Amino acid sequence: MTVAKWEFWSAAVMFAAKHGFEAEAAAAEKLQDAVARGHMGDTLTWREIAERLPAILAKNRPPSA
Repeated sequence: MTVAKWEFWSAAVMFAAKHGFEAEAAAAEKLQDAVARGHMGDTLTWREIAERLPAILAKNRPPSA
């Protein structure tokens, strides 16, 4: 099965919406779990999501005081 790059972006946006600014930590945990279980599909998915989260979260972070 082929997955378009925008689908990973969409999944990352939904994940960020659910987890807020804790999304990066939650994705890292999911990625670590996928690697430990040896699930290559999950590993690829979580790696792609984790890669996109910083850009998504940066758009929504309030400016630092």
